[in-house]
Amino acid sequence: MFFVLLAFCAVFFITYTLNDLYIKQNVQTVRVATVTKKIPPYTLVTKEQVTMLPLPVSVVPEDAVLNVEEFFQGQKYYTNELGLGAGDLLRREKLSADNTSPLGKLTRLSDDQTMLVAINTNLVQSCANLVVPGTLVHAIVYIKAKGMGEEDVVISFAEDPGLANLLVVDKKNANSAVVEEEGREAIPAVVVFKLHQNQQNVAKALVKYNETGTVYLLPVGFQGDVFLGLAAQK
Repeated sequence: MFFVLLAFCAVFFITYTLNDLYIKQNVQTVRVATVTKKIPPYTLVTKEQVTMLPLPVSVVPEDAVLNVEEFFQGQKYYTNELGLGAGDLLRREKLSADNTSPLGKLTRLSDDQTMLVAINTNLVQSCANLVVPGTLVHAIVYIKAKGMGEEDVVISFAEDPGLANLLVVDKKNANSAVVEEEGREAIPAVVVFKLHQNQQNVAKALVKYNETGTVYLLPVGFQGDVFLGLAAQK
């Protein structure tokens, strides 16, 4: 009789515990960050785009954001290739702390109000291939004389201040591939600069110099975050 009573108590305790757990998971709620409107792929996510809504504990994933202020403090987050829809939970696995994919970099141009411009280069013009993404360069332009009575023209950043402190963000070889460290694939063919959108005159000048002369790049500094961003894509 004693063992029957003990077994009954054990079954009652287990049943009570399971029922209590079920009730807590399905009735007890927690406030979770939820997206208020569609956020396109590779787009910066801000706390103004989310709201806190109560949801049953049972449907809240482990990577859900429960504290918006803490989540966004000192950190930027971007959507991945799928983006987020209105009503989606803000989840860490659907976000990225960087935006260095090719499409992500293009999206950031709008956010940062910047633009890209490319020029031709080679081993000599790129200072023996020392010009890598993240390098700050001064440019010098050489324009060969067209006729016997004319002189060659050399334009430096002293004559054209727009040629100073240009930021290199990418370089490619003749196959439009990332420049390798050895062999013919190491010979750069194109260098890409990032400019602010209000630097239209600088962009126009670079295009003109690239078409009429030869642009030589002189490294003068380095921004490591740009280099690391490109390395993260490999």
